[in-house]
Amino acid sequence: MRVLEAKILGFCGGVRRAIALAHGAISDISGRVYADGELVHNGRVMDDLRSSGLKLLTAGDFEKIAEHDCVITRAHGTPKWRREMLRGIFKNVIDGTCPHVAGVCKIVAKAASDGKCILIIGNENHPEVVALRDAANGGICKVLCSADDVQSLERDIPAVLVVAQSTICERFFVEMSAKITAIFTDAEVRNTICTSSRARQNTLLELKKGGAEAIVIVGGKHSNNSATLVAVAEECALPVFLVECAHQLPLPQLETFQTVGVASGASTDRAAVDEVIAALKALR
Repeated sequence: MRVLEAKILGFCGGVRRAIALAHGAISDISGRVYADGELVHNGRVMDDLRSSGLKLLTAGDFEKIAEHDCVITRAHGTPKWRREMLRGIFKNVIDGTCPHVAGVCKIVAKAASDGKCILIIGNENHPEVVALRDAANGGICKVLCSADDVQSLERDIPAVLVVAQSTICERFFVEMSAKITAIFTDAEVRNTICTSSRARQNTLLELKKGGAEAIVIVGGKHSNNSATLVAVAEECALPVFLVECAHQLPLPQLETFQTVGVASGASTDRAAVDEVIAALKALR
């Protein structure tokens, strides 16, 4: 089988940073190292971190935290109230927030302090969006995930800032932004989709142009950026398969294709990608 590899594979910078912070803490800190929820949305990566000594923080852990224990916040961002609670329990709180997400939180905070209404295009329940809403610090902030959400907006909003969850489909963001600016002509639109997410989406188009008849996305089942890649591949009218590792490959189905493209989510380790590529190349 001919296998086409996406130009960008493996961890994005924000995920790589969070994982490095976790491994550094496990190595250097004498106490226990906790993660405040899933550091990244990838089961294999989290399993690896747990096997190295990382513990997922639960409510039952709060009463047994010792002086030398530490906690790492997740890459997706953490609401202010949660950070303050953690600082009241741990002497050492390590900020694992992706720098890009932290930057968007600052944009939202500044706009909210200026009295603007913040419109976030994304998934309301995603941890990043929760953090962005919190950054508005009580200001007007709405999450939009469909055209109906746009139409339901009140028309007397004085000033609007539009931002995006960093991992959503860029085409969707452009379409939603156009609907918003058709109503609020003076709205400020900031395309805050991160560079890595945008590049990974674009590379799927390149795989199709290169002759890919199907796409394999290597990524976590609960990863929003991996789900976005699946959606983009489907828009390319290509069969798409989402797997976390080589063992999940539907080999009988994939054997029907001569050329398959491989891409990965931002929280997928390169070793998992290489295993998938090797398994595909072994097919005749």
